[in-house]
Amino acid sequence: MKTIIVTSAIQIKKDDISYLQKSKVLIESYLKHTDFDILILTNNLEFYDFVNDGRVMIIDYHDNYNLPIKSNKHFNMHIKRLPIEYASKLNYDVIYHHDCDCYIEG
Repeated sequence: MKTIIVTSAIQIKKDDISYLQKSKVLIESYLKHTDFDILILTNNLEFYDFVNDGRVMIIDYHDNYNLPIKSNKHFNMHIKRLPIEYASKLNYDVIYHHDCDCYIEG
């Protein structure tokens, strides 16, 4: 079964890259412990310059979507469905969604 893990890692404040850093841990752990492909939807492509594995797709939020990142001063939770929507157009049997701060240990 062809499986992909999807998440969004959106930088809300210019100086806060905490979710980007957490998604890096997700990428590293899933590459190490599974054979799943990984899709990250982000608004900071440059952060992912370290990615050089064909199993990882980094998708630019601004090139693909036009939803506001904030809604009523909070993160727009509708963005979380976008990586699932994107992956559903690809040829996968199973699509798992995780928040970007989820990862596998040991």
